[in-house]
Amino acid sequence: MKHGWNSWEHYLSIHEKTLRFYNPYMTVVKTYTIFKHTTRYYEIQCQQIPMRTYKGTDVRIDIKKDILVDEVNGRLQARTVAYSYNANLPNPNGQNLIRYCSPHEDHNQFHHKHIFMPTPQVLKIEDDEYPHVGEFLNEVLETF
Repeated sequence: MKHGWNSWEHYLSIHEKTLRFYNPYMTVVKTYTIFKHTTRYYEIQCQQIPMRTYKGTDVRIDIKKDILVDEVNGRLQARTVAYSYNANLPNPNGQNLIRYCSPHEDHNQFHHKHIFMPTPQVLKIEDDEYPHVGEFLNEVLETF
């Protein structure tokens, strides 16, 4: 399973390592902010990451993940329960390029990818096939 349970320490560590890997493409280095809402519900986010793609395009990245945390055999385990990865242009309009989202209750009740250019569209993604953060960042660096 691509997006299953993981130890809390490893979950956080892999996210930080992923961002560090992409530091050379960031015009200002950013890290995650962790919010603890309850003992079982956390949120990590890294907003307005300025990056320069392989093609020289300046983009802005926003990453947000809602995390369920549970104790199993005395160790904290974590897994993503909702997410949004967004890439846009850092101009006054903030023109969106692509966004990956978890299911919404009111619409798009499946994992999906928004493509904004050249023609807006929404693509369905199978439940365990949405990208990891690193896969999303690779796509942005290679595509734009």
